[in-house]
Amino acid sequence: MPENKLHIVFVALIISRISYALSAWGGFLNSQQIHRINAFLRKARRFVICSSTCICDVSEYLRLVDSRLFNSIQSPSHCLSHLLPPEKSTLAYVPEDIAMPK
Repeated sequence: MPENKLHIVFVALIISRISYALSAWGGFLNSQQIHRINAFLRKARRFVICSSTCICDVSEYLRLVDSRLFNSIQSPSHCLSHLLPPEKSTLAYVPEDIAMPK
């Protein structure tokens, strides 16, 4: 089977299983489990099942999934957006003894 087809199958079967609900269960992984998953991903890259652009670190997948979830929650139309604290203003504090330019 050609390498690009192997990569497609690998992503469809393996990476999708690892990343499914990763933001929910990823925080419960201990270091041994993270090491085992990373070793499996490195072996897949070594045997050219996974392409060189594939991320071989479950911690990086977790960071990516968490940032995607947080970015989607920030949308006002998201059902969880009301759980976020209100945005703080970005006005800078200016001490009174410093004169502002006119």
